[in-house]
Amino acid sequence: MKHSVLSKLGQRSEAPAISWLMEVALSRPQLISLAAGFTDNESLPVNDARDLLNEILKNRKTGQAALQYGTTARRPDAA
Repeated sequence: MKHSVLSKLGQRSEAPAISWLMEVALSRPQLISLAAGFTDNESLPVNDARDLLNEILKNRKTGQAALQYGTTARRPDAA
């Protein structure tokens, strides 16, 4: 008897719509799909992002604020 790693609910669930969108985008290279998050790697602004990150992370206070993903309870400017 073959056992699935998925729960019974997981075995009954359907593939998410994004999977279909990604399949269509990959099968049609002439299609410019904005739905599945595919990007042209050559168009990514790596140098600009590096400059911005260096500016934000150059001191401890701004670096910590930028990297914080938890509560903003102690930040009065985050209201």
